[in-house]
Amino acid sequence: MGDLDRTIRRDNGAGEVQFYIRYLTSSRDYKLGQEQELKNSKIEIGRDSTCDIRYDNKQNTVSRRHAVIINDGRDWIVRNNSESNPTLINGRPVNNSWYLSSGDVIQLSYEGPKLEFIVKTVRKAPSAPTHHNKEPKVIIKEVKVKENDDELETVYQILSFCIPFIGAIIWLVNIKSSPNKAKSACTAALIGIGFSYLINVIDGAS
Repeated sequence: MGDLDRTIRRDNGAGEVQFYIRYLTSSRDYKLGQEQELKNSKIEIGRDSTCDIRYDNKQNTVSRRHAVIINDGRDWIVRNNSESNPTLINGRPVNNSWYLSSGDVIQLSYEGPKLEFIVKTVRKAPSAPTHHNKEPKVIIKEVKVKENDDELETVYQILSFCIPFIGAIIWLVNIKSSPNKAKSACTAALIGIGFSYLINVIDGAS
């Protein structure tokens, strides 16, 4: 379809492809270097009031409906619609249609205004990596600390031995002279023996 079959070079990187027309000739409505994004699928160029890119009547080399730029899915095509004035791409006349490439210069007749077709790739900002910050689980193990258990056990063992022993001595000394005191000492000795037995039972269970 056309004089030279060339397609738009597309960027392989991630990004949005946008298409623009840059005005290389100043006119009443367009400034030199001004850019216009091509958002419609069909852009008509000429002096007619219905044209998307319109030139005034002073541009007598521009036909009323001179050319049209059409989106062909992946590509953009320029088509010459004028029978009296040619449409040129990079200085060469287009007989029918031309697949546009970024940087191609469209000229409306030999002495007419020029426009440049531009393809831009707008890079997408890389998304910030998502970190799933999981708080570390802190496992607290309850540790039972037996403070001075060994010392207490030793004290209990000494007492459980001494109380019955002392009670027996007191009982022997006072059995004749003071029976009541001897009886109390005997009772204390028995309590000491019972306490010693209880301590041994608890220690064995632990």
